[in-house]
Amino acid sequence: MKKALSIVISAAILLTAQLPVYGEEEAQTASEKTNHLDEYYRLDWTGDDLYYDESSKAMFFRHSGEKTTQTASYTVTFEEAPAGLWFYTDLGNGSTEGDNGTVQITITDRKGDVLFSISSETIANENSFRRHYLGKEDAYYPISKNAAAITVTLTANDVDGGQLVDVYFRNLSLVFGSEEQTDYAQEELLHLYATDSLDRVEIGNYDFARWLWIGIIFVVAIFFYVIRMKKKKYATARVIQPKKIYEK
Repeated sequence: MKKALSIVISAAILLTAQLPVYGEEEAQTASEKTNHLDEYYRLDWTGDDLYYDESSKAMFFRHSGEKTTQTASYTVTFEEAPAGLWFYTDLGNGSTEGDNGTVQITITDRKGDVLFSISSETIANENSFRRHYLGKEDAYYPISKNAAAITVTLTANDVDGGQLVDVYFRNLSLVFGSEEQTDYAQEELLHLYATDSLDRVEIGNYDFARWLWIGIIFVVAIFFYVIRMKKKKYATARVIQPKKIYEK
């Protein structure tokens, strides 16, 4: 019985795990070949609280009172501006209607003045993740020499008032490149490009699916417990009969 309860409790903990995103690192100094958004769920995001789902590797916001729009930002600063950047992230909302959101890239100078800013398309009715990117692996987007910081801002609009705001961000990456890697036509850039659909957003059924599995686990455990108790109740001890001795 103790073993069965241990299994049930462990499974329940795993199924209900939601990890808040805590700040553990300061903004990094620019360097080539380094993903400055690596372990994005551990970075010091400022603004509204972000949460992280281990199974889908996605960050998201939760419903917060009457607030309809939530944002979180992370800034990378540098002493000397890199020649170019390559940024991407996967966005999806796993919903046919309602909640929506965007990701934004902003480059500022040392005075805080905006040198460049661009947002992705609004994510809505996207049952699958789509990768949004600025620059390419073999052609980084050029950065002004006056740049001093780059800020990534995640925005989600809570329309339906559900427990989770159905806008999910995963696989964030920001890499800086050299002058040789910035062979990129700025004139072609109208918005953050987006790829075709990737894998489906499964976290959209988070509450129902996980609580269903928790219920199934408890029901199965109780079923076997009842069966065991009944067997124990009606079991009869075996009586050892003495060997019969026959007389002639």
